[in-house]
Amino acid sequence: MLKRDQLFNFLTIFFILIVFILAICIVNLKTQLWPSKKLSNSCPNCNIVIIDIDILRADALECNTDNPNAPNICQLSKTASYFKNHISHSDLTRPSFISGLTSLYSSSHNAWNEMYNEINDEIVLLSEILKKNTYSTIFIGTLTEQISTDGFKEVIDIPGILDSEFKPDEIINNLKKKQPFLLYFHTSELHFPYLLGEYSNNNNQDLAPKNIPTTWKEYDELVAEYIINHNTDIFTQEAINSHPELFQGNIKEKKESIYIFFKEAANTPKTKAAFIKNAWKKPKYDSVMNFIDVNNQNHIQYLKSNYQELLTLIDNKLASLLNTFNTPKFANNTIIIIKSDHGEEFYEHGSFSHNNNLYQELIHIPLIIKTPSNRPVEINSFSQDIDIMPTLLDLIDIDIPLQAQGKSLVSLMEGSKTSVNQHQIAQKAEGSIASFRKGDLKLIMKDFRPFELYDLLQDPKEKNNLIDLEEKTTLLLYEEYNQIINSQKKYSNPASSIIKSIDKQKRERLIKEGYF
Repeated sequence: MLKRDQLFNFLTIFFILIVFILAICIVNLKTQLWPSKKLSNSCPNCNIVIIDIDILRADALECNTDNPNAPNICQLSKTASYFKNHISHSDLTRPSFISGLTSLYSSSHNAWNEMYNEINDEIVLLSEILKKNTYSTIFIGTLTEQISTDGFKEVIDIPGILDSEFKPDEIINNLKKKQPFLLYFHTSELHFPYLLGEYSNNNNQDLAPKNIPTTWKEYDELVAEYIINHNTDIFTQEAINSHPELFQGNIKEKKESIYIFFKEAANTPKTKAAFIKNAWKKPKYDSVMNFIDVNNQNHIQYLKSNYQELLTLIDNKLASLLNTFNTPKFANNTIIIIKSDHGEEFYEHGSFSHNNNLYQELIHIPLIIKTPSNRPVEINSFSQDIDIMPTLLDLIDIDIPLQAQGKSLVSLMEGSKTSVNQHQIAQKAEGSIASFRKGDLKLIMKDFRPFELYDLLQDPKEKNNLIDLEEKTTLLLYEEYNQIINSQKKYSNPASSIIKSIDKQKRERLIKEGYF
């Protein structure tokens, strides 16, 4: 017979055992009813590959057709989270690029264009966060002088993804030794003037305007000739006076030297403001667009066909990279993102290329995120470029910095139907143009010009301006936009001293160029 002390000890142990068993049951029940917050897409220390195809508008992929323009990207999208309602924050590369890396609206990071070639030291970039967390950070691409490569340990300029010198295998072999890594791959070859040159399959030559350039050599010769013939429209008097060796005598004999001077001066903020009246529209744009008859649909289709064909060529070049990241060496530890910086217009609103507007063809871009455990899902909820940094840091279990103005999209990737964003914002030219979308309504606000209001459900191509019919709605959207933007921290830009030093006449020139 058990003594009292023994009985007490037995009952105590029995009670503890019962409590322990109950605790396990409760935990298991809780797990079933309220799953752990740990994400199924969570991927600590995973490699990150960002493939940024500048100027890729969302509808250019056409993944739901039998013959998509980018079959390899479309194949990836079938195994990934495909954000179908994603926008950039500008129609220019630099501000959109920096918004993606900083999770800041353009009005907060204040790097509106390549005139602002630095950003505030207070701002933390995704590349810097990852570098501090033992990641190798590598940037490979073109246009490095126009975007920010801060925080990247390695910056590799390439002539272009379509160039024969571009060797994807070498990139892969180097990456194998540097895990975990952030690889940011940027290509700008979809840019105007959409030249196919030796890659052309001549499928659309019957649409081509007479004498339009088809190779980069022909294009450079045309632009150089245009600059010589219109030199006083292109260069300031200050440039002409300070470089007599170029502008005195027979300048036609110095065409090549003057073209080199133009390109060098146009790529530096101080010399661009001092020496160049027009760095883009007249020499680079008008010299080609003079061949285009906007009333001839064949001419418009010719440019658009070249753009689509370039996308196919880029997609083919990306195939080996995408296939490699799908091999066992990388597939289980690599996150892949396909994105763009902005879209492109083909005369949908009376213009070509991208300049001074924020219509959907200019800001609606694709976002595709593939994780090792990704379940394929198409997401129609709103997303924005400022959401990219929080999403990636959430996926790899690194704290999101307080500066972030965007939100993690991981809950949507996990299947949540609750929207992360209730609105979308894009901005242009120091805020002189902005767009604010809430639900199906999109307000475009322009300084010194009438506002525009569109119902994107009924009018996705933004042709029917409702501004005169919806005054109250317009006011409410305008006030909400200002409340959101005015509540965000704004960082000064080191380039502001350069900008302020530009006199009124030079500033007016830059406004015409679309910079302010």
